[in-house]
Formats: sequence, structure tokens, C-alpha cells
Amino acid sequence: PDSEYAQRLERIADRLGHQIEGTPVNYKVYMTDDINAWAMANGCVRVYSGLMDAMNDNEVEGVLGHEMGHVEQRHSIAQMGKSTLLDLAVRLTTDGGDNAETIGRIAESIANNKISQSDEHESDHMGQAHLIQMGINPRHAVDAMKLLMKGTENMEPEIITEIFGSHPPSQERVEELSKGAEGYPSL
Repeated sequence: PDSEYAQRLERIADRLGHQIEGTPVNYKVYMTDDINAWAMANGCVRVYSGLMDAMNDNEVEGVLGHEMGHVEQRHSIAQMGKSTLLDLAVRLTTDGGDNAETIGRIAESIANNKISQSDEHESDHMGQAHLIQMGINPRHAVDAMKLLMKGTENMEPEIITEIFGSHPPSQERVEELSKGAEGYPSL
């Protein structure tokens, strides 16, 4: 709690608030070079120190707004339920043969990732709405996504991400976030 990262995160979080839709939000930093952040439906929001090293405070605000969208929409709970139902469906519709099981697992993976991608879009929009509500420029979310996109430029082709990735294609998210920030001054 006394680390430079935790103190910085607390300053940023104070602008965003420590509650979303009646759920207390608990922010913590994980000390790792990875560039990531995540949230659970119970208000647990974790930010990796690598992300904080890569971003300025405004960009971190953009990421935290997105994570608060996950908290507000309780995505982690919904995803667990949907994943369990898909797993059950695969078990019931395959005859146990190797090929049927493999095909079923691929279909389950694609379905789970499409659900996750939908949640990511929803959190992007909810996050920007929360930023606006708190008097914060929603372009911070655009800037954060552009920065994250730079780190994935040389990774797998967009079609692979679109089908098998848990997150939507980055360029698509930048375009949607840019629409949500129309009318706000560029930074």
C-alpha cells in the first residue's frame, strides 16, 4: 500500500470513485512487467505495474473506466454461467469420439470468446459513460486503447483474433471508442 504504484493508483481512483452502482470498488496493483488490468463482479479491480509504467494517468483512467464497466455489468459471473452451460452442451452433443470432442471444444471456445468480446465492447461503452459522468474526458479510453494496440501490431492476424480472441480486434475498439468520444476535445 505504501508503494509509488499504489499511491498513484489511489490518486487516479479517487477521481473515478470507489463505488459503481452500489458496489464498492477495491483497487490494487500487482507488481509485474505485464501490461494488463482486470476486474471481478465483486468490485475487485487489479492493475499491473507494467501497465502503469506504459501509460500516463489519463490513459490509466481510461483503462479503469473500462474495468468498472465489467464490475457494473457483473461480467465475470455471467461468463462463468455461460461457460458452464456451453461445457454441458458440448458434453451432451458429442458421442465421446475424438473428432466429435475436438470439434465440440473448438465450437465451445469460439462461442465463449464471442461472449467475451461482446462483454468487452459493453465495458468499453460503460467505461466511457462512467468517465463522462465523473467529468473526465472519454478520449482517455481511446488513447489507452491506441497504446495497447501498438503492443499487439506484430501478433496474430486480425481474423484469428476476431474468431478465437477473448477481446475484439483492437482497431475495431478504437473506432467504437472514438465514436463515443465525439464532441470532446482532443488531448
